[in-house]
Amino acid sequence: MADVTGGHSSPPAAAAETLPDDVLAEILLRLPPHPSFLSSASLVFKRWLRHTRNPSFLRRFREFHRTAPVLGFFLNSSHGALFFPTDAPPGRIADQVASLRRNTGDGLWWLVGCRHGRVLLRSCDWANLLVWDPMTEGFVCLPAPIQMVQADADRDAAVFCAASAGDEDRRSGAFNVAVVFVSGDHVFGCMFSSAIGAWGDVISTPVTLPLLMIYDEPAALAGEALYWIVNGSSLLEFNCGSQSLALISRPSDMPATHRWNIRPVSLEDDLLGLAFFNDFCLHLWVREVADDVATNWVQRK
Repeated sequence: MADVTGGHSSPPAAAAETLPDDVLAEILLRLPPHPSFLSSASLVFKRWLRHTRNPSFLRRFREFHRTAPVLGFFLNSSHGALFFPTDAPPGRIADQVASLRRNTGDGLWWLVGCRHGRVLLRSCDWANLLVWDPMTEGFVCLPAPIQMVQADADRDAAVFCAASAGDEDRRSGAFNVAVVFVSGDHVFGCMFSSAIGAWGDVISTPVTLPLLMIYDEPAALAGEALYWIVNGSSLLEFNCGSQSLALISRPSDMPATHRWNIRPVSLEDDLLGLAFFNDFCLHLWVREVADDVATNWVQRK
């Protein structure tokens, strides 16, 4: 067949090529969700390649499988950011992240976090941020706000993609980078939008605590707000929609626990959760909004 990508097709493959488009799409839809399966299928026929690259099909594929597979995890090391895949061999993503190098300083990029298919990395001095898409190999380097670079205390950041109306595929849209940092007796925040290619205004709020420490851990995204653990007893909220900062107390009757044992988590319906280990058990608290717009923490499990 002239439509075959390399070599001759086997009788079963040739028979599959005669299937109507809607039947072929239903078959491809049921491939395992790991990207390697779609990549292999796309090499069989050019027609299959068109199906597996079609945005409408990819949207249906994600909806059908619901939960995306875990391809691996990133980790900071003495050699910068590294990627460890869940299956061997290391593969393309590990090779890409190992090849990311800066032309100045120590030459290394350090992992900040990842969300919606994009990875956020930083230079050692926080002067530059790198937003990288491992699937497309595209990246954008951003100079950080000068106020953040000059901050005299903790800093952190997060990347996320805001879904536009009717668009369930966040990865296809513009991305945002939110940064938070402490300087003096204030905590500051600022957001970069790739849609306009610029940082917004720096916002701030006074801090009444004697010392504010933003833990170097990934933020949780719930609705339009990002949350970081601070001081082990509170959360820092950066509402990207209203452009406001606030400190939120954790549950008053929550047992004391080591700071490394607690994480903010995103739950269904845009709810914020707080997960922590205590006495070899995992506890989950949820921040719920009552009818009067008041919020309170409820232990879920």
